[in-house]
Amino acid sequence: MVSDIPAEDFAAFLALSKAIGSDILKTQGAGGNISFKRDGVMWVKASGTWLAYAGEPTSWCR
Repeated sequence: MVSDIPAEDFAAFLALSKAIGSDILKTQGAGGNISFKRDGVMWVKASGTWLAYAGEPTSWCR
């Protein structure tokens, strides 16, 4: 998915994001902000996207 982040690291991050975003006791609305930084590059969940759908390519910006 993201060429400069090891696939297993980003997949684990997405799984955690989806798990948190899918639990209505842990999130409100779209689920807030979450990011992943590796080697000086930060990926941030796009505003207005749902944390529960973190695996969708349009959910992230660099």
